[in-house]
Amino acid sequence: MSDSSSTNWPGRVLSGVVLLVSVAWIYWYATSNPAAVDAIRGVSAGHLVVLSVLILGIFATNGLFTMTVLAAYDMRISLRESFQLSVATTAANYILPGRYGAGLRAVYLKGRAGFRLVDFLATLSGLSVISLGVNGLLGICSVALLAATGRPFDPWVASAFLVAVAGAGTLIAASTSTRAAARVRFRPVAEALAGWQRLQRKPRLMMTLVAIAVGQTVLMLLQTVAAFHAIHVAVPLPDALFFTCVKGLALLTTITPGALGVVEWLSVYMAKHLSFSPEQAFAAQGLMRAVTIAAALTIGPIAALFLGTAHRRRQALGSERR
Repeated sequence: MSDSSSTNWPGRVLSGVVLLVSVAWIYWYATSNPAAVDAIRGVSAGHLVVLSVLILGIFATNGLFTMTVLAAYDMRISLRESFQLSVATTAANYILPGRYGAGLRAVYLKGRAGFRLVDFLATLSGLSVISLGVNGLLGICSVALLAATGRPFDPWVASAFLVAVAGAGTLIAASTSTRAAARVRFRPVAEALAGWQRLQRKPRLMMTLVAIAVGQTVLMLLQTVAAFHAIHVAVPLPDALFFTCVKGLALLTTITPGALGVVEWLSVYMAKHLSFSPEQAFAAQGLMRAVTIAAALTIGPIAALFLGTAHRRRQALGSERR
């Protein structure tokens, strides 16, 4: 453990610096634009309930990812347990320094189902490829819809969708060649290739994972529409889809918890080219962020308690049988 800590400290320092800068920017923007904060404060209880249900659905799709991958390794956990694990690890991402939710999930799955760390890392990377490709493709669709209606869009952000699809496509193509994958020395890319190779051997599993990724993006799209509606802004579908897919890419590629600060900045930046103002974008994203953190920090510790109790009970039963 100490060796891992010593080799990872530059990344942790960078993550901490980015997080501090992001939080400082959020504070500066919120204090400079009080109307955005007032819009969040004026949200009705009904809208909060809708947003809470949607974020619980997003937590559930994260759990479905875990449950589906484990089933491919002939390991079984229930939907309830996978949901609890998703919420608990999301809360850990916000409570603990860095993004340690994934690490805690890996530790839990190793103790719970004997899921090896190398398999966890490989499949996590493979899932990232799927999410990258899905968000990129849907993002390109949003650009096409904006262009078809004569609406402007940010060319730099639109280019990110093309890069995402090209990157996912390249990884998929490279992973079909064992020899090509073996020559990769950059560890993150090598892990992504290994993960994809493991997943692509099971076509039915692949289709299930792609369907879950699409379903999660749809839930995030509904969350975006609901958040803007809560602050009395009617956002067209192409704008909402563009906004959602950019957030999806940010969640995959940034090092702060839940892309904290990065997504908020992107929201303000994208608004310059879409149908809502930067202040409205900041308010909508701030509302989604507040509901997400509140749900994770409220339910997460309870979920962790249930998981810990169930795990200790299983260990006790195992000891009695031996």
